Amino acid sequence: MRGSRWLTATLGLVVLSGCALQIPMNTQMSALAIENRLPLRAALVIPESLRDEPYRGTPDSFTGSGREHVFPIGREIEKAARDAFSQVFHELEVVRRNLEPQEVEVVIEPSLDSFHFRYDQLSYAGFAVAAVSRIRVTVRMTDGIETVWARTVETPDQRRGPWVLDFNYEERVGDAASDALVAAFKDIALEAARASELWGLADRVRTERGPLTARQERR
Repeated sequence: MRGSRWLTATLGLVVLSGCALQIPMNTQMSALAIENRLPLRAALVIPESLRDEPYRGTPDSFTGSGREHVFPIGREIEKAARDAFSQVFHELEVVRRNLEPQEVEVVIEPSLDSFHFRYDQLSYAGFAVAAVSRIRVTVRMTDGIETVWARTVETPDQRRGPWVLDFNYEERVGDAASDALVAAFKDIALEAARASELWGLADRVRTERGPLTARQERR
């Protein structure tokens, strides 16, 4: 009986509240197992339209389906991509616009293809609930003119919980979404670090432009 009361309270939080639920996210990228960084100056293109655009949606499950969830996913894409690709390339700069070919050596353009999140009660026979997220991301890398390398990754489900009664359950929802975002960019970054196409680009650029020197700020 006690478990039923806890479950009722949990469902009341998720289903009955009518206003949009603001979901906090905090991506944390660990150190990647990369021995040699690509000797390229990279520009990570994150337009303001991507950075400032939240994701709004409802869960892919009955639980919580009546309440809109708002994720600051654009800003977290910037953070996760920056933290991941700064470990891949010798230099990385975040920019808001596409650059001219002579201004850059490799351009990184991430995009969000799909994002799914849900509350899972079925796995716990209705007595608890967990937050589950899955994300699909594409990253395209160009030499400023044409695509050199691109990858699309869809993560497996990332799970946080379960819980029975949690008045801050939106943090667990955000943690699951953050885990999914980190997993996607980690996989893509590790592939990029080994990509023969990018190492070939690095050889060509260094032959044409000479060895890397101390970074000069673009005015």
